[in-house]
Amino acid sequence: MFMKKIVPEVMSDVEAVFCEDGMEVIEFFEGGRSLIPRLVLLDLGRASFDVLKWLREQKRLHDLPVIIWTSAPLRAEEELAEQYGATDYLKKPDTFGELLPIVKGLYEGFCL
Repeated sequence: MFMKKIVPEVMSDVEAVFCEDGMEVIEFFEGGRSLIPRLVLLDLGRASFDVLKWLREQKRLHDLPVIIWTSAPLRAEEELAEQYGATDYLKKPDTFGELLPIVKGLYEGFCL
């Protein structure tokens, strides 16, 4: 919910796509779109590492920045994220105020 609220504020000039689950992410990329997003932000869930692994197996998506974030970071999950090629593994912010600078930083860092 935070992301849907803040993305238009920070990235008004960019079209953001929100997927509800891992299968929807894969369907998005298999949908025949020629444009590739500049960044994928995966909320850690049951299928996150499967989606990350699938993204890395796709030649055209191999270098796509993928950040996994979670509300409860664990070292084992961080190691899996690294193993499967995540660009980063972050703790999810707890408040809207904490989220704003993170989203701005991601936008500025990956959308140049």
